[in-house]
Amino acid sequence: MLRQFEALKDLAESRRIDLRNVRSQVIHAMHAIQSVRRLLRVHSTKEGETVRILNASRWFELIEKLNESQLEIERLRRVHLLQIASGPVDAKVLGANLKQIDDYIRALLREFEALDGLDEPILNLAGSPKVSEFLFAELPPKYVQAFSAIEASFVEEAMRLGPLNTLKS
Repeated sequence: MLRQFEALKDLAESRRIDLRNVRSQVIHAMHAIQSVRRLLRVHSTKEGETVRILNASRWFELIEKLNESQLEIERLRRVHLLQIASGPVDAKVLGANLKQIDDYIRALLREFEALDGLDEPILNLAGSPKVSEFLFAELPPKYVQAFSAIEASFVEEAMRLGPLNTLKS
């Protein structure tokens, strides 16, 4: 009986470690996206339905970072869903929400790729709803809502496994 208890205790601790690692990686990827969003906003204004980019060269550097963040979200989707299917968080919740974040950032990147006149120092982007939403939406964009759902699933699982202080990032 003691061995079974120890085995269950070890399994719970292993799941806590997995949960902490996955959570840390998801938070890192989301912080990278949020950082890019804030920095892009610094170099942009919105005039009606047009987004005006004030420093195009800096914008393109930041778009590269956004692309890297999207690839990290994609990696998390592929790698961690396999690892946690029997483990720390509900894989369906994590998978669906990582997919929503991935799809949102991909659509945003596709809008950037479709832009014309990118060789100008100041750009005026009309007809780019994702860019406008990403930068200037009053309500949090859908990817933020998806991240919030992921975080809630981490907290729920942590509560099931034991004290929340085991989830330090």
